[in-house]
Amino acid sequence: MKVDIFPSFRKHHGFRIPRNSCLWYGIIPLRHQQNPLFLPSRFFSFFEFILIFHILKHLIQNPCQVFFLSGKQCKYAGQTVRALPIRILTVGKKRSPGVQLIVDEYIEKLKIYCSVQDIRLKSNPKNAKDVMAQIEHEDISVMSLVKSNEWVVMLDEHGADVGSEQMASLIGDAGNTGASSIVFCIGGPYGHGRQLKERADVSIKLSSLVLNHEVALVVLIEQLYRAWTILKGQKYHH
Repeated sequence: MKVDIFPSFRKHHGFRIPRNSCLWYGIIPLRHQQNPLFLPSRFFSFFEFILIFHILKHLIQNPCQVFFLSGKQCKYAGQTVRALPIRILTVGKKRSPGVQLIVDEYIEKLKIYCSVQDIRLKSNPKNAKDVMAQIEHEDISVMSLVKSNEWVVMLDEHGADVGSEQMASLIGDAGNTGASSIVFCIGGPYGHGRQLKERADVSIKLSSLVLNHEVALVVLIEQLYRAWTILKGQKYHH
């Protein structure tokens, strides 16, 4: 059994430590669950010192892993980033005028940072009655437009949960890959097909909620603009 002895320390000092890390629970394991250990408050400063020592030691050995603040700050903020063209492939029905207006507005804003291409693919292009056949047909349509030298980001409800800072880092990382462009893929009503899942370089989710393709597109395009303002150190993101 282990005990969490640093709740106030993490809260006030902004440390985020993985739940599966021994540092999350401190450094004292309990051998017997029936004999809990209660630490007097006067010892907290000593264990806080031990915690900082272990974190600094870990950071020296693993410089790419950062625990400070939220662990989610963009590593490229204020730096020069290679601006790759962005392409957005969306599988879905014809968009409502309001959604298209918002998308066009953010594409216009993004143009000062990079070129953006918005491509909509028809859902169920061959009018298949079988769901698996529909997914396969949509998969073929998407893959026909994905270039071999593109950095492919698949939006999926089972993908990695990212925040705005991580989206900015993702754009910066893509610029270091040698790719010609970044392509974001938003799937149809039944998700992505096998070929795209195998081809994708990154799989992310925009929310823990399930979003339809129009809402997902609006969220994505706004977050791309927000990501670039983070990279440029501008005041849009707080």
